[in-house]
Amino acid sequence: MNSHIYILGSHLYHLQSKDGELLELLNKLLPNYDSSMHANNYINTAIETIDLDGPLPIRGLDQSLFAKDNPEIALIGLLDRCLADHAGYLWIDASALLTPQGALVLLSGPSHSGKTTLTLSMALAHNWKILAEDIVLIDLKTGLLVPFARPLSLRSDTAGKIKTATGLDVGSFVLEGWLTNSQWYSLKPVPANFDLAIDLAVTDKDAATSLKINTVENGEFLRSLITHSNALRYDNGVQVLSSAFAKATLNLLSGGSPRDRINHLLKLGC
Repeated sequence: MNSHIYILGSHLYHLQSKDGELLELLNKLLPNYDSSMHANNYINTAIETIDLDGPLPIRGLDQSLFAKDNPEIALIGLLDRCLADHAGYLWIDASALLTPQGALVLLSGPSHSGKTTLTLSMALAHNWKILAEDIVLIDLKTGLLVPFARPLSLRSDTAGKIKTATGLDVGSFVLEGWLTNSQWYSLKPVPANFDLAIDLAVTDKDAATSLKINTVENGEFLRSLITHSNALRYDNGVQVLSSAFAKATLNLLSGGSPRDRINHLLKLGC
């Protein structure tokens, strides 16, 4: 029986299964919790036990699925449960990173805009720490950006793009498309006050277009960001977003190769 406690966002999870191999795989992907993290004072101390041998409800499906039929279902089911546990948080479809100099950076954009490629490139090649990838969570009560060290899910061509841009391999995949490395992440919450925010547009993968950068004011950036956030669900949601980017350099970015985008981030001197 697996005795590990995992932390995702502000919640703690214990996974149980008769399948020891499945538990071993998940332990390679999920961030382990230790009691010293309580000093950060954002964690819900109740530990939720999830039985991976039973039916696991998955968002968007009418029926529950079983990990015994596909081990990836266990991970997807856990991540769905975790997001449901954070239903009262403001979320952004984005990545959040800390630079070695301590600047807080947001990379937002819809699916296929290149968030994961750019996020992992900066962590792998330039020692930026990932606070969250795919979903950024902001606690509306405290104003904290809650670290969410979910494993990274890469598309089939993403590893190649990252190696071309950085010269580095991303590492070994687990469950055929997921990977993580504790050195890439930071598990300390920070105030949601960004120094830099870049909203990425979806680009045509078959077109070689040059990098286009548009520096904008707070209002224009929020109009772009609001489409991939749940801020409108809350009375103060837009105000919280506006405050989070009040001092930030704000860019709308389209086109360009991953290397072009990496160079742009580095030139900003964060």
